[in-house]
Amino acid sequence: MAMLPKEAKEFTADDGVKIKYIDKGHDKENPEQHTVVLIHGLMAHSLMWTGAGDRCGYTGANCIDILVENGFRVLIPDCRGHGISDHPKKEEDYGLNMITDQIKLLDEVSVEKAHFVGYSMGAEIILRLAVTFPDRILSLSTGGSGWSTMKWTNDMYRSPMFHRLIPIFPYCCCCCYDSKATDCNSVKPCMSGMNKINGIEKEKLKNITVPIQSYSGEKDQELQFHKRMIGILPEKQFSLYILPQPGCCVGCCVDAHSIAVGNEKYKQIVLEFLLNVRNGKGVLDPKVLGGMDVIPFAPKVLEKMERMEESV
Repeated sequence: MAMLPKEAKEFTADDGVKIKYIDKGHDKENPEQHTVVLIHGLMAHSLMWTGAGDRCGYTGANCIDILVENGFRVLIPDCRGHGISDHPKKEEDYGLNMITDQIKLLDEVSVEKAHFVGYSMGAEIILRLAVTFPDRILSLSTGGSGWSTMKWTNDMYRSPMFHRLIPIFPYCCCCCYDSKATDCNSVKPCMSGMNKINGIEKEKLKNITVPIQSYSGEKDQELQFHKRMIGILPEKQFSLYILPQPGCCVGCCVDAHSIAVGNEKYKQIVLEFLLNVRNGKGVLDPKVLGGMDVIPFAPKVLEKMERMEESV
């Protein structure tokens, strides 16, 4: 079974769920040390942030070591329903509880503010976190997803074929991930609970004031959730790096979404962004780092996405 290191710690969430996490690089002699929290994707766990990320469905790059080497304290939790944290089975156990878990973690280690790095589900969690607890955030690094409109009742999920698959989809996908650390009975309620996290109102998004560095593979189907933030947030506050993915085919399990996090460029983007913010600078220039040109959505496309969201 995929496990956190033996030094894994534990705290109890407000509803009694036990959350496991690891704490790396804490310099007790430096009260000004910056803290980074890494939030993994759906059906993954903390090992996603190590070289063993492929054991949880994502080809992971080791972000932990490089951040610690550069003086950051790094907190890496297993989200509820994942890894060796508790795996509740009801939809109401997830949703906004996954937001308050992050604040409980900061309180547990006596950290007032932190940088949050999230990939896929983790990106959606930290974006909602920023509009809910803005005074606890130093910066956001959103990878693999962003301002998501994804809801399990959206038009894109109303086809007869999808409804035949959805009852078994979460269970089938577990075989592609770390089945020993992924409780398939908790995946579906977690996915449904994300409906309370996604779909952030535009005005609330505009109220975010911290720097946001976004990252996506060019063929990732969730690139749209990054691009729709362009123009909503000021250029000096928001930057999108698009990773070229020549020859990449989108499949069911190993696809443009899950392999982008393992690209060495992702680790570089995360580190350089956090160093920038720590040094009083802002977001990165994607072109300098070899990113692709970002072509914003046409206004009509954005309007269509907003209408779809309002119809849910």
